[in-house]
Amino acid sequence: KARGGRTAAAVSVSVSPSVSGWSNGMADGSGSNLSSDGDPRSISLSGKQEMATTDSATLKPVHLLLIEDNRSDIYIFGEILRQHRIEATLTVIEDGDSAIHFFDEMEANPEISAPTLILLDLNLPKRSGHELLGHLKQGIRGKQIPVIVVTSSGSPKDLASIARLGATGYFQKSANLDAYMKLGDLLKKHLS
Repeated sequence: KARGGRTAAAVSVSVSPSVSGWSNGMADGSGSNLSSDGDPRSISLSGKQEMATTDSATLKPVHLLLIEDNRSDIYIFGEILRQHRIEATLTVIEDGDSAIHFFDEMEANPEISAPTLILLDLNLPKRSGHELLGHLKQGIRGKQIPVIVVTSSGSPKDLASIARLGATGYFQKSANLDAYMKLGDLLKKHLS
């Protein structure tokens, strides 16, 4: 069971960009980190430095896998997709054991659709995001999937570790909603 007695399971949600923005404010608590594009909370680890020039309305529908246990962050992620008009099928997994099971099933069964992109928190129940990233990148299909680590950690040690394990990008969560919404720009960059 996940936190609060919930049973962890994968949940698939289709996100339509027709719902408009966010109505709640959040306290300012932004931090700083390395940046390749001027945003102190995001970095591309794949060497891509250019910003996407594709209009978000022309992005193909995609399958995103969000591995995140915090319900508020899951909600905000849905709002990011809507605000940035990213059409996606969103699958949410809330703990490390369920994510490992998903990765193993995906590797064993080619009929299981692999996600287009994975968004991974580092601090999860049951297994860490570092462990999940290492496990995913050992698989034949898994090593082909781009992974953006979305975490509150700004540790240089974590950045070095996720780069070594094969993450494609990094985004530091912020308590400031406007800063958090910039994750949409990084998503569009990796999906274009």
